[in-house]
Amino acid sequence: MCSTCGLSLEAGTTALWSASQRIVSCETHPETKAVSIENVKFNAVDEEPVVLGGQVSSGVAGGSARAEHERRVQKREDRVTKRFPRAGKYIFALTDEPQSTRAWESGAEGEFAIGRLLNSLATKYDFRVLHDRLIPKSRANIDHIAITRFGVFVIDAKNYRGVVRIEDRSGFFEKSAPELFVGRRNCTKLVEGVKKQTSIVKGILSENSIDLPVQGILAFYAADWETFKFLRGQMEVDGILVNSKGLEAIVSREGMHSSAEIEAATHLLSITLVSAT
Repeated sequence: MCSTCGLSLEAGTTALWSASQRIVSCETHPETKAVSIENVKFNAVDEEPVVLGGQVSSGVAGGSARAEHERRVQKREDRVTKRFPRAGKYIFALTDEPQSTRAWESGAEGEFAIGRLLNSLATKYDFRVLHDRLIPKSRANIDHIAITRFGVFVIDAKNYRGVVRIEDRSGFFEKSAPELFVGRRNCTKLVEGVKKQTSIVKGILSENSIDLPVQGILAFYAADWETFKFLRGQMEVDGILVNSKGLEAIVSREGMHSSAEIEAATHLLSITLVSAT
């Protein structure tokens, strides 16, 4: 059954397969009225970056994560074939990838899927989006930056499975200390990472006298939620939004900033935070 539209797929049907998530989806789907994070699935076909004003690349979502996965796969293959010159390729093909290598593939899938969603929303609501941007003097990168009439959204994509929830285990007389969980995994440290990325983007804009609000978002691609979508409030942990209502509801917010402000911010961020791919 297609994980996107629920269509029953007969044996022999051509479809898309995600090895890490073990899900299948149709090659094409009937046109839908709205896009949501739940119905954008990873496709292994490479996407070309969009060229923005001034010949600046928008970047390719998940590009650096995918390149790191391929580098690790090649390194492992070279190591195995060197150790077993005759049977190395067979041993390589029949043994599983280490979890650390699969994690890069899974991360690339999440970034790619959310990037495709953001590209669709950027066309629908007329805003700009940058993908896979290198942070200066760091090995880290920012997955996505959406520049809209409301402001700038710094988006960290995570391909985690499990139910997303926020728990506050502080005592009655203690300061509130909410923690973020996905399944049994405590993901509160991810909030600090997004806060740092958001601070970097704020600094770049402020230093160049561009007055746009900046908001951080944690976007969980494959996660589940405890309540029905229409009953959810917007989740927030220490100022960072969690996409409980979906990215569309967040990035489509109305704002008063002009197209000129959007283009100026996009150009500045794209040349300061260069594309990783």
